[in-house]
Amino acid sequence: MYLIQDEEPEIPEYDSNAQGTEFSAGTDIPANPGQYLMLLATTSESKVKGYAIFRLTEAHINLGPAIELKEGEHFSTAEKGSGPGTTKITQLNFKGIEGGVEEWRIKVSNEKLLEDDEKVEYNSIVPQTSGYREGQDIRAAAGDWILLLATDRSGRVKAYAHFQLGKDSIRNPNARLLMPTTNYIGPLPGGEENSTRFEFLDFSTNIKDATKWMYKIGDKPFKDMELDSRVEGAQDYQVNDNIEKVTPLEVIYYC
Repeated sequence: MYLIQDEEPEIPEYDSNAQGTEFSAGTDIPANPGQYLMLLATTSESKVKGYAIFRLTEAHINLGPAIELKEGEHFSTAEKGSGPGTTKITQLNFKGIEGGVEEWRIKVSNEKLLEDDEKVEYNSIVPQTSGYREGQDIRAAAGDWILLLATDRSGRVKAYAHFQLGKDSIRNPNARLLMPTTNYIGPLPGGEENSTRFEFLDFSTNIKDATKWMYKIGDKPFKDMELDSRVEGAQDYQVNDNIEKVTPLEVIYYC
């Protein structure tokens, strides 16, 4: 049997008549945080043989599902990370989330972490999560699932989001680095003042799926090129054409 009270119950006398509700193990007991639960071991005639008293806290009560985080309000859309095979979330916001929320945590899986109608329970602790800071790279692949959690310092969930990563959210491996003499010969002086050129270009032996050449000029070193990415401001190029208006600046050429 059990008894729920707002005030701490008196210790029952041995063999006294039990007052409470009969139940079996695993059955839900309606209760609220702050109440007292007295558990009674009785005979078939409801005579008390043993007892235990508990002061219930939020950790003991199923408080229903945590609130769902809103994309664009609590977190930004996942975008490509800074390294190959990574994604990242650049903006995170605790606005409107109650319960002493202090941390962000994530869990990544190649399978769904929640069924379609499944919710994350408020104040529950999700196992195998990792702390997360906005803008931090997350190792993942297209099609993976992310469970994003807003938690208190002890990891108890106050709010959550569950979403799948698309291919546009994952940074591809770097493009293959072109090889001198195998893929190009140059740059060489062009036919006009302040120009340069390449006298040989070939991607047939070691560059897959390339169909043309392009170039871009810049005054700072270029970062690694992501495979299948587009470089803004790049221009088409044909072998031996002059690349004009060039000063001693770095030039990048890519397929």
